[in-house]
Amino acid sequence: SNVQNAGEVTTQGFEMELMVQVAEPLRIGATYGYLDSEYDEFIENGVDVKDSKDVPYAPENTASITLDWAVFALDWGNLDFHLDWSYNDDYVPYIEPSQNATSQIDSYDIFNASLILSEVPLGDMSMQFGLWGRNITDEEYRQNTIPFGLWTISYFGAPATYGFDVRLDF
Repeated sequence: SNVQNAGEVTTQGFEMELMVQVAEPLRIGATYGYLDSEYDEFIENGVDVKDSKDVPYAPENTASITLDWAVFALDWGNLDFHLDWSYNDDYVPYIEPSQNATSQIDSYDIFNASLILSEVPLGDMSMQFGLWGRNITDEEYRQNTIPFGLWTISYFGAPATYGFDVRLDF
């Protein structure tokens, strides 16, 4: 690891969020984030090298879209469907461009979904059953790296994961 004091960096940008209730049972949401990050000063051995250094973990664009649909609400339970997509722009994990040559994290998008049957009566209690999937398109993406010259060890995000949850509320 190489730890350095960067001096000064300016990070600016904006985030937007929009939520629309399309109909009583259907809601759609969207987010977008823009980030502009650059060094104002980066002194190394008495020289300002700000133009030759990278700002780590600063993806320029991020976005997401969500869909929530209350399929039905009956005396014996509520069925809800959720779908979300998220996008993360490419970024670098290190200050040194030489380390980022093999370590740049490419942009990726992830889809998740769930189907939940909730408020199923069981005497004085209620139950919930949930079927879910994360990264359902099985996107293979790096989240971090450790560079060793021409070689790089990469840490990847979780592969497609599916599950079924049962919950008892009492």
